[in-house]
Amino acid sequence: MTTSDYGAAGSDSGVTDKAQQAASTATEQGKHVAGVAKEEAQGVAAEAAEHASDLFQEARSQIEEQSRTQLDRLVGTLQSLADDLEQMARGDGAGAGMAQTLVTEVSDRARTLGSQMEGRQPGEVLDQVRDFARRRPGTFLLGALAAGVVAGRLTRAAKDGGGSSGTGGTGSTGGTGSTAGGTTGAPPHRPR
Repeated sequence: MTTSDYGAAGSDSGVTDKAQQAASTATEQGKHVAGVAKEEAQGVAAEAAEHASDLFQEARSQIEEQSRTQLDRLVGTLQSLADDLEQMARGDGAGAGMAQTLVTEVSDRARTLGSQMEGRQPGEVLDQVRDFARRRPGTFLLGALAAGVVAGRLTRAAKDGGGSSGTGGTGSTGGTGSTAGGTTGAPPHRPR
């Protein structure tokens, strides 16, 4: 071998070493970048989970607050209803008998129900209703039917009462309540 052969072999070995060093550095840098990316992804995932948890807690607290407000309104309505029924039952004696007894009983039960619900969480009230429905499904369904009928009647009465205040005094025929013989004095006919 000549000296030039050794130089060429040495230079090939230097290039190979440099190539290996470059490959090793690239591998290390790649691992470092992958590690940093993994840490960043974990950080983003943890932050997203924290935000989701915060949003869930906020939504839950709003639902609980709204449920509490609605329950408080229901308690107030029941107590007002109980007071109204009791006043009606104590009237001047015109409604004595079975009606007065029934109204008094409804008043007592509405007051008891309002007292039982006061200070409770909405979930507790819902659990009690579910338990009652399981124990006495027929009674529950009859109560739901009665509540629906009462709510429908109240809604209809409110609708009819609110819509009739702006009418003029003429009936559905456009007349003024008079006949051929003169004024009847009766209010005009209003269709239902």
